[in-house]
Amino acid sequence: MSPGSLHYIAGKTAHRVVNTGDRPLRFMACWPSDAGHDYAAVAEKGLGVRLWKMTEKPSVLRDDEA
Repeated sequence: MSPGSLHYIAGKTAHRVVNTGDRPLRFMACWPSDAGHDYAAVAEKGLGVRLWKMTEKPSVLRDDEA
C-alpha cells in the first residue's frame, strides 16, 4: 500500500491490513454486504500467516512457524 493506491481483493479471500511503518496508517475499505466473509472459519482456523517484527524488517511466517 502506498499513498493514493487502490487495491482489489477478491470475494471470499481472507485478508488483513498491517501497518509496518512508524507513521499512522489511514485507509478506507468498502465491500458489498454479500461479499462472502466467513468470520467463523477465520476465528476457528486463523488466517494461516502472521506478521512479526523480529528485526527492523517485518517477517511473514506461517502459523506453524510462529
